[in-house]
Amino acid sequence: MKSKHSIEIRDLYLYFKIVGEYDFSDFISYMKISLDKCEKEKIFKIIVDALEVEHANISTMDRFKLGEEVVRLGSNKIKIAVVWPEKYINRFTSTVVVNRGGFMEIFGNIDEAKKWLLSEI
Repeated sequence: MKSKHSIEIRDLYLYFKIVGEYDFSDFISYMKISLDKCEKEKIFKIIVDALEVEHANISTMDRFKLGEEVVRLGSNKIKIAVVWPEKYINRFTSTVVVNRGGFMEIFGNIDEAKKWLLSEI
């Protein structure tokens, strides 16, 4: 594994932090871990904090596959706010998720992500 994760249960959401180098297989496993934890804890909102991920300018194909995996794992039940290094945001992954019935948005900072996540929309 090229990265590490930590999980915290906060007031109304799960906080999932990733640090280290981007690796596709790590991120696939993190999706399952985080969504399973949400189901287990009956929490239906999650912030994925990836601001400290190195090599975050990932390929279009990885973005597509990650989006499809999020939907496959059940994001249609869980609202997901991803916080990603702003200079690498293009929202392709969230578009893949939303077009398939999921609830996901990508932000450049935690405050915006939390505001969206905790809104009723």
